[in-house]
Amino acid sequence: MNCAHWRCTQEHLLEGTVWIYGCGTGLNYVAAASDQTQAKVDMAAIVAEVEKTCAQQTLKPLASAVWTTYLGSKR
Repeated sequence: MNCAHWRCTQEHLLEGTVWIYGCGTGLNYVAAASDQTQAKVDMAAIVAEVEKTCAQQTLKPLASAVWTTYLGSKR
C-alpha cells in the first residue's frame, strides 16, 4: 500500500501502524541476529517519522517509507 492509502481512513492508519511496529521489530531482529546495528529510536518515533514522510510523499510505498526511516534511525 502507498502512503495515501495508509492515511485515507482511521482504520487503515491503525492497521498500517501495527504493520510498521511489526516490520520495525522484524528489522531489529534481523539486525541483531546478523550482528548489525539496530535502530536507536523507539518504534513510536519511527511511526512519527513515517507519518512525516508520507505526508510529503503520498504515492511512496509505505514499506519504502518505513525502510528509509529505519535506516536513518540507525545513524
